[in-house]
Amino acid sequence: MKNRVRNLLLVVMPFVGLSLASCGRGDGPPLYPVHGKVMYKGEPAAGATVILRRQDAEPNTTPLVPAGQVDDAGDFTVAVDERGDGAPAGKYAVLIQWRKRSEGGAEPKPAPSPAAKKGRRVVSIDKPELIPDRLEGRFMNPDTTPFHVEVKPGENNVDAFDITKAPAQQPAASRVNKSVSG
Repeated sequence: MKNRVRNLLLVVMPFVGLSLASCGRGDGPPLYPVHGKVMYKGEPAAGATVILRRQDAEPNTTPLVPAGQVDDAGDFTVAVDERGDGAPAGKYAVLIQWRKRSEGGAEPKPAPSPAAKKGRRVVSIDKPELIPDRLEGRFMNPDTTPFHVEVKPGENNVDAFDITKAPAQQPAASRVNKSVSG
């Protein structure tokens, strides 16, 4: 009996090792660079957060959530946690929140979620009330945001997002990326 168990382990263990080795950073779909700009009343929306919410994900999968911070020039590049810059190819709703700054200019701390209290890093796209948002959550609903992109293989430079008007006042036309060959 012991020999059977040992033989079974000798056969199964290499496959377990290969399975665990394939769970690293290189796993998952390839990421393609995505760059863009966010403007408010003609000025850069410095400090705003751009989140891409997958619209065409396979059922019963957990899609990656690419996100990026808008810099002082209004530019952003999205990344997926430790995997790096970019987003998998696909269609996305673009969610934008712009946290309020305190009088001293520092970003306020979000109200801690139960997961954050346990030390886990959390990006909440379903509960914009956890982070004070000067846009009041107007661009945080994937069903009503006027902004959409399609990430394609290669470099993706999307048109600027103008967050001056509320979603109901903006055209609902999808944003199409401008692929850069090379």
